[in-house]
Amino acid sequence: MLKAMTNADHGKREAAARDELKKLGDRETIFTGTIGATVDRAKTHFSGSDDATDDRIEIWGKRIGRTLSLIGVFALGLYLYATYFK
Repeated sequence: MLKAMTNADHGKREAAARDELKKLGDRETIFTGTIGATVDRAKTHFSGSDDATDDRIEIWGKRIGRTLSLIGVFALGLYLYATYFK
């Protein structure tokens, strides 16, 4: 025989369902999780704003140096690929 659901049982099930939905909403998606954090760190690194200095010349020097180093890494990778894998 089926037991009738009381209001207390209904309230408990509703609260459990809301808790589960909240847990699902709190989970990290791929863009807000590890990849998003990595992209944010790269943005702050290459913009030169990861240091607490107010010197504009120093910030622009960091930006230029870090950008040139990134270009150098890509150029070296292309050179190595063209030299050893073609």
